[in-house]
Amino acid sequence: MEIEQDINRNESVDVNNTQSSLTSGQASSDLISLSNLLRFFSAPQRYFLENTLGIHLKDQGETLDDCEPFCLDYLENYNLKDEMLNRMIKGSDIKIDTYRAKGVLPHGTAGAAFFEDTVNKVKAFYTKINQYVAQGRSESIEVDITGNGWRLKGIVADIWGDRLVRFRIASVKPKDILRAWIIHLSCLCSPKCKIDINSTLLIGSDKHCYFTTPEEPLAILDSLIKLYKHGIKTPLRFFPAASKVYAEGKGIEKAEKEFQGNNISYTSNAEGQSEEVKLCFRHLETPLDNEFCSLSNSVWLPVIEHLECN
Repeated sequence: MEIEQDINRNESVDVNNTQSSLTSGQASSDLISLSNLLRFFSAPQRYFLENTLGIHLKDQGETLDDCEPFCLDYLENYNLKDEMLNRMIKGSDIKIDTYRAKGVLPHGTAGAAFFEDTVNKVKAFYTKINQYVAQGRSESIEVDITGNGWRLKGIVADIWGDRLVRFRIASVKPKDILRAWIIHLSCLCSPKCKIDINSTLLIGSDKHCYFTTPEEPLAILDSLIKLYKHGIKTPLRFFPAASKVYAEGKGIEKAEKEFQGNNISYTSNAEGQSEEVKLCFRHLETPLDNEFCSLSNSVWLPVIEHLECN
């Protein structure tokens, strides 16, 4: 990632002392969009920089686990498989000439072999999800929830038949689980939600995840929104992957290892190596302190208690 504007990281921007510079609208707005809440918990520090300070980062794309040969990078390969999957769900043909014309395949025999291999992977994933999406996509649900000092509004579109089903043709990441969990809570708390919310499902290439119903979903959602409101005032010491490791009881050393990643591996997408995290916490030796531990447990323990994966 690169910062798109000229910033002197040591002097120009104090990202850890910004609360006094926020307008009252930024700091205390009661109306929150569901899409913004999902974006925030996927990458809290990036959201803070972009939406509070106006510092926009150039995204080079998410590094996916599936390393494909030839000229496609990881994000291009994921987008290709995702597009093929959507065509397959709609019953549309997948022809090599279509993708050659788009210029997304390697040339010659290598391109044909790559296309066949990719189609086979997409077909295998489609077989996994077909029983859940065979009824077709249902009408979207409007979420409109009022809590203590906030109102959450948005649209949930991942309704297939009578259940909420989210799928990703790649391995399930912690941020995917958090997104699905927040949508699950939102549907539980929404009076307009008429689906079988007790069977929310998240499917990846590596696992199926089911969410059970907590006794007080509104209280859990309220705690997450409080963290959101705090996190738009100052960088939050919460990192989806490293925080999950800590909340699972694996200890701070394992969380630190997850946070720092493997610098040798070109597939590493560690949170501690991201530009937004480096910028927000450049004054600290590590942001994995007591606050990190508390926030990790606060967010992840309710998820872990109501999550089943196989």
